[in-house]
Amino acid sequence: MHVGALRLSGRNVLLGSWVASAALVVFTAVQRLSDNPPSGGTALAGQIGGLIALAACAAGFARTQWLLFRGITRSGFIYTLLGLGLLPAAWATPNAAPAFGLAAALAAFGRARAAIVWVWGAALFVALYRSGGRSSQVPVTNALAEIVVMAVIFATLTHFAVTLDRLERAREQLARHRIDQERERVNRDLHDIMGRTLVTAALRTQTMLRTLPDTQTDSPSLAQSHARRELLAVQDALRSGQEQVRALTASATLSDWHDEIEVARVLCDRVGIRFLIDPRVTPGPEHATTAGLVVRETVTFALAHSRAGFIEVTGTRQDDATIITIRHDGTAPLEQDQALPARVREALRRSDARATVIDDGAYRELRLELPDRREGTS
Repeated sequence: MHVGALRLSGRNVLLGSWVASAALVVFTAVQRLSDNPPSGGTALAGQIGGLIALAACAAGFARTQWLLFRGITRSGFIYTLLGLGLLPAAWATPNAAPAFGLAAALAAFGRARAAIVWVWGAALFVALYRSGGRSSQVPVTNALAEIVVMAVIFATLTHFAVTLDRLERAREQLARHRIDQERERVNRDLHDIMGRTLVTAALRTQTMLRTLPDTQTDSPSLAQSHARRELLAVQDALRSGQEQVRALTASATLSDWHDEIEVARVLCDRVGIRFLIDPRVTPGPEHATTAGLVVRETVTFALAHSRAGFIEVTGTRQDDATIITIRHDGTAPLEQDQALPARVREALRRSDARATVIDDGAYRELRLELPDRREGTS
């Protein structure tokens, strides 16, 4: 989505929210220290402590937004953020710090849970505000209304950023699905055209064979015998070609390793994911298609089921095998049978390659082992 010359994406909205948070901290610091200069060391310490708590809440909320952007929720951290935001009110220097904790709860929790957090947060803020003796300067309802408005704005920006990112990823997945559908259509057309052509050629070959004398019952000339042998060879080649066409068009057309790496790089660039690759080791030609399929499906699966920030592809040599490792930080919970996409499992069954998935909670890693094909094996 574009607005003028600005590309409206989830990351840009998130960046704008961070700029607004920083501006709020700076504006509050300038306003508090210039319009209401504290008198006495205790008042100055309380004012500075409140501003430090505000800045810490803004930074903590930015971290919470980034985690939510990647599909991760840290409930304990959000509760800590809420408690930290109430400290300025306890020090009789209330500011907008509670807004960040309330915004994080609204963005991360469900409606019922967020409502409970908001009720308790508002009640604690009112109690601390009144106990600090600030009610004579600014009514507590006004202060609470300002915090609520800011919390709703920041939570809305967070939801908007996450939604935009999901829409962009869904658009890329849909585009990839359309490409696969087009490949399948081309496969069907190719199967029909080549199949009809080969069948026609085979029928004409059989007709020509019937016009030649049989070598067992008749006495053909040398030229007729040679022509019959050649036509029989052509018939065998046509039969083999029909079988190969059926085999090639039984599944979607796959590109090789280098093509799929380039497609994965472009796809990740479009959705703002860092794509890193070590080009020193590449699979052999006998495994290029399988490795390319694994890269394609792993990248697509990571985009569909997780919130990866980077995808890294590395290769090493180990004994008589090439090891391709695909690693990313998208760790949304998956069922055990979803650790490997279905097409990857099918490709592995048709080859001698092996794959294992390791998930330590922070990173997910697919390790593809491609054994060297020895001479004399097919």
